[in-house]
Amino acid sequence: MVVGGDDFQARLKRQVCLPAWEHHRYGDLTFDAFTSLAYEIMGDPSVLVAVLDWLFSWEAESSTLLGMKLGEADKTLALKDMIVASLERAGEGANSGLLGGYLLSVRGIDPGRWLSSLQDLANRPATAGFVIQLITISGLNDEASDI
Repeated sequence: MVVGGDDFQARLKRQVCLPAWEHHRYGDLTFDAFTSLAYEIMGDPSVLVAVLDWLFSWEAESSTLLGMKLGEADKTLALKDMIVASLERAGEGANSGLLGGYLLSVRGIDPGRWLSSLQDLANRPATAGFVIQLITISGLNDEASDI
């Protein structure tokens, strides 16, 4: 028996509640658990809906790592609007790590889509305040500095 359960939410919270440095504590940083969770989400996005609000809380310390793996798995950006809407609902002071990590992977796959996503977020009143954080997480370049 696994303490806390072995369903999706329990496994996700076990991984995401740990700060990133804890995943690296013994020199064996692995993203396997985050990759597995990301592909599980892609297979059934309803499991993400159930935890999205929590993922923008500060309790979700490693949400950036999950966001990175989710961005890699979501080649068509099918989940982007859902993630952005959740950040908008979370409001000022939310932990934007999930979206930042997601955008970091988008940048690696398609820099043009990454930049247009940042521009779109900068133009939305509910997300404009997060753009500097999102650029800090997902990467700064000359084009992003003009946003």
